[in-house]
Amino acid sequence: TLDAPICIVEGLLDACDAGPFSLATLRRDHGATKVAMIMQKPVAVPGFKRPPQWSVRKSLGPYVDAMARDVAAGPGDAPRPVRRGRAPPARELGHLEFAANVDMEAGMALQLDALRNALPPWLLWQSSHDCLRFARQAVPGMTSPQLYLKRRGVWTGGHEENLRFSSVNCCHGPGSSTWYAVDAAHAATVRRVALEETGVDIYAEEGNWWPEPAWLRSHGIPVRTGRQGAGDVIVLQGGTLHWVLADAPAVHSSWNFGELDARQLGDALERARLNAAVRVPSLVPARTLALD
Repeated sequence: TLDAPICIVEGLLDACDAGPFSLATLRRDHGATKVAMIMQKPVAVPGFKRPPQWSVRKSLGPYVDAMARDVAAGPGDAPRPVRRGRAPPARELGHLEFAANVDMEAGMALQLDALRNALPPWLLWQSSHDCLRFARQAVPGMTSPQLYLKRRGVWTGGHEENLRFSSVNCCHGPGSSTWYAVDAAHAATVRRVALEETGVDIYAEEGNWWPEPAWLRSHGIPVRTGRQGAGDVIVLQGGTLHWVLADAPAVHSSWNFGELDARQLGDALERARLNAAVRVPSLVPARTLALD
């Protein structure tokens, strides 16, 4: 059910080669857009101490072209470096590029309309069902959708959602992603074990750790796994720890929403308290939101 910590709704979206989220459409309409391209080392060995990620502003077009070449080559070939007309700086050698957190509000009306037409109202951002509509400032990716363009092997490290608000993640294809998740009830155990055995606080280093599921299970922590294919939508409760690996080139969109109830606001206030304790800024002032 959608009350589960994480749920894959299969085939909710129409994934096709010529739609608003197709590589051809994105290349044509947004190829010149500059984005903060995340540079990350491949996940060759899981662990809680991943090499630091960093970002550099680059045009989206060459990255989309590389995704299209990956699709044409098929799953057997390893992704090749993005062609940008020059040799990459030495610092970028051995890194994957990940076009994450691409804001959609400014110039992607076609894609936003497609989402509004495809999804039920309660899953949309800023709907009458969403308590985040009371946020006093816009936060792209939280109060409005962002785009994530993935080549095979790019990853999103372990984390909870922003202030433990629920999340919607849409896979527009053509490829898929594999998700790993730990229910919120076990998050404190993950934090304790990781801190004791690796010295890493999962909340202070959020997004930069990648645990081995077998290691977690050996400590009595259940791990859910699932594949999100083209057209599938993931609905995630915000306190669920999760990390994601791209199996093949794919376009995703994602945002947060919150139910109008005491549990959701209580979760947000508790995570804001944790953020303050580990000196991580909260994207939305939780207490102000609750009062509003």
